[in-house]
Amino acid sequence: MSAPSFSNPLSPAPPPAPPPGPPGHSPLLAEVAALRGEVRGLGEEVRTLGAEVRRIGRTDWPAVLTAGGLAATLLAGLGALALDPLKAEAARIRTEAHDRAADHAAAMQEVRSEVHALAGEMRTHAAGGHPAANARLDALERDRRP
Repeated sequence: MSAPSFSNPLSPAPPPAPPPGPPGHSPLLAEVAALRGEVRGLGEEVRTLGAEVRRIGRTDWPAVLTAGGLAATLLAGLGALALDPLKAEAARIRTEAHDRAADHAAAMQEVRSEVHALAGEMRTHAAGGHPAANARLDALERDRRP
């Protein structure tokens, strides 16, 4: 009966079986010696496999950090692309508000000058005028508001 062979082609070859001893040694001793050599070879294979599992189980930090940096860069780029139209719209609204304020100021100045012109005309047409109306017109001219 021969011993079963459990060897990996990548593992080192087990030590050769000892030569048959002098007459009187049983074949069982030879089989035990061969089995012992195979168990030692199997132990070396298990240690090699354990080292490989530990190497594979380690976190690959450079790859993780590179992926994180790439994700952050992509998100920043997408954020900038999304922010540009908003900035342009805010600038347009600011310009429009400034133009409206300038138009409003010009219109107010025009109304003020018309009120003052009307006040001057009323004074010239009413010789002496009404004292309360004159006081009101004086106040309008002083405050420069319609």
